[in-house]
Amino acid sequence: MKDQRGQKGQILIEFALLTPLVVLLLFAILDVGILLLHRGTLDFAVREGSQEAAAGVPAATVAAITAERSGGLLDAAGVEICAPDADHVRVSGTYTWAWLSGPLVARLGGGQLGSVTLKPAADRRVELDAGATPAAPTPDAPPCP
Repeated sequence: MKDQRGQKGQILIEFALLTPLVVLLLFAILDVGILLLHRGTLDFAVREGSQEAAAGVPAATVAAITAERSGGLLDAAGVEICAPDADHVRVSGTYTWAWLSGPLVARLGGGQLGSVTLKPAADRRVELDAGATPAAPTPDAPPCP
């Protein structure tokens, strides 16, 4: 029968060394999951906004609808609406994500984590009226750069 006294200390040291890595991995998984959730929400919001813009809704209303659909991630002032050509309209926005695990990584001596900037955009073809003439896209949408 082996002596178990020496193994108790070994298990404690292994636990102390691995716990910060496991916690960091869990935070990283949580961070990436929330980032993907936000990306999906933003994509949905700009698609909804581009659909409204293609139907001829004024730009201020399109911006408000897009900001509302984003769940508070975008504000109406940050929503950009433009027309790449006469038949299309584009709605886009900019959102900056700061990592939740950034302070934890800095505390462990890993430096600072940067942020991620998401720039979702959706183009939509201008819808046609019943007479097959193009409906007016958002009238105050400037040309896209």
